[in-house]
Amino acid sequence: MEDKGMDDHIMGYKGIEDRHLAYKNNQRKGGFIPPEIGMLKNLFNLDLSENHLIGPIPFTFGHLNKLQNLFLDENQLNGSIPFEIGMLKNVIYLNLTANMLTSPIPSTLSHPNKLEALSIGWNKINGSIPIEMGNLKNLRDLELQSNNIIGPIPTHLVNCNGLEQLLLVHNNLTGSIPYHIHDFYWLQTMDLSHNFISGEIPKELRHLGCLSTLNLSYNNLRGSIPSSLIFIKKINLSYNSLKGPIPNTMIGNEHLCGDFKGFPPCLSNQLPRK
Repeated sequence: MEDKGMDDHIMGYKGIEDRHLAYKNNQRKGGFIPPEIGMLKNLFNLDLSENHLIGPIPFTFGHLNKLQNLFLDENQLNGSIPFEIGMLKNVIYLNLTANMLTSPIPSTLSHPNKLEALSIGWNKINGSIPIEMGNLKNLRDLELQSNNIIGPIPTHLVNCNGLEQLLLVHNNLTGSIPYHIHDFYWLQTMDLSHNFISGEIPKELRHLGCLSTLNLSYNNLRGSIPSSLIFIKKINLSYNSLKGPIPNTMIGNEHLCGDFKGFPPCLSNQLPRK
């Protein structure tokens, strides 16, 4: 039987009251997302992940005013993130991970004030992190890993003080870790590894009572290791320019390595990133 294209499937839904549409991991799909998808104005949940979809994200997504969950991850979508995505005032989960999206993050992504999880990792996003991202007061999960993002971590980002996970690994970030990082009181996981972050490790990290995983490896950090990091269960500070004694309180952290008593050796094939 001849398979219908994505266009035909979407068009078949435009006149109904359906609130949930999922075509996840449908191996027979592919092709483009039709702009007519903006006609499905009753949608609450849309999952088109893992479908080999190509082409740009239609700007008509901005018409889906009731949409709460949008999953377009693990496709082959390209082009930029349309600024109309910021018109989704009710969206809570937005996942665009593992595509081929380019261009900077649009500042309009700071408009959906109900947004709790934003995942744009594993793309080709460039430019800097918009300072407007600090307006996302309900954000709990920010995943921007494995892109080409440049510039410093915006100080305004600490306004997202309900953040629980921050993944900025494998980018081209520079500057220092913001002094006001202690405002991330509920932060549990922070991975800033494989960047070009400089400066010292802020002693204010000791105020992050929920932090259990910290990865600052493969950066240009200098200075000493604060002894106040004792409370972190998993920590990786390898391949920086740190100096001075390693605090005795750091022994036993499974991800801290080095040629020191009480620490496992670092893997020989893990060369510092230039």
